[in-house]
Amino acid sequence: MHSQASIWGESGAASTQHKLGSHHLVRNIDWTLGPFVREDLANPCLTPDPTATFFCPIRQEAVHWEAKDVFNPAAVVRDGQIHLLYRAEDSVGRFAGTSRIGLATSTDGLHFVRRPTPVLYPDHDAMEVYEWEGGCEDPRIVEDGLGGYVLTYTAYDGYTARLAVATSTDLVHWQKHGLAFGKAQAGRYRDLWSKSGSIVCSLDGDHLVASRIDGKYWMYWGESDIYLATSDNLLDWEPLVVDHWTDLMRSVFGALEPDQGEAALHALQHLSHSSTAFAWAAPPLHCARRSWTGTGCTVARHGAGHPGHIQCRRARS
Repeated sequence: MHSQASIWGESGAASTQHKLGSHHLVRNIDWTLGPFVREDLANPCLTPDPTATFFCPIRQEAVHWEAKDVFNPAAVVRDGQIHLLYRAEDSVGRFAGTSRIGLATSTDGLHFVRRPTPVLYPDHDAMEVYEWEGGCEDPRIVEDGLGGYVLTYTAYDGYTARLAVATSTDLVHWQKHGLAFGKAQAGRYRDLWSKSGSIVCSLDGDHLVASRIDGKYWMYWGESDIYLATSDNLLDWEPLVVDHWTDLMRSVFGALEPDQGEAALHALQHLSHSSTAFAWAAPPLHCARRSWTGTGCTVARHGAGHPGHIQCRRARS
């Protein structure tokens, strides 16, 4: 059996103790960012815009693509500016809202200028069957180390959420690469409810770059529970399962098996550190300073220069 406990010191740092049979593994986990202070004078840094229009290639008409909500952002620094990719919704259709991903830029992390149209959206392409008409949701981004960017996002048809991958060299023009788990086990997990994919990365100067651990790229994903997946190329991912007979996903923050407990801790410890942090979170898209977590978006500030803390435990729905 594998048991797990989190021990908090006076400083707030967490030490996670794992019991694997008769052996105990203790790891200090001290890499997350926080605490954050809301930047109230700047918030919300983004709000819905009922005037912005976009010609939807599927509806074949103009829609107010960010009239209902703007939220769930991801950010990356490029050419000295913060680029914020965010989810926006219109208020039409079967689900009273199709999601598209917009792009805004800022020089200070507090005040943003938006592009007038979305950069990633449902279209007449191979992903239409998975993206229409729920849309493209919840971006998460890392650099690939070769001058490009890898985005995980949720393709939602209105019934099943499926984790998908896109790439770009300029953050404006995106190439969709299909479902993250589409090729795993000959398509066995194509219809698996999956979303919220965060790729493990390392801090290379000022860049958060996807990094290999033991020869593989690693990704945390999931909602109520947090799971792991691995990849050789950042595009095609294989979820870690207890076994392929049951297809039971292996939870990271839960009862880990001995062989995966070490791997999960190893991956946790390779997540990036950052000196000063902004966090953008919902609701509405507010500012918080500088790690990226945004119906509008909000900002909070963390300038201590010391990563915060994580408690390893099963997430609750």
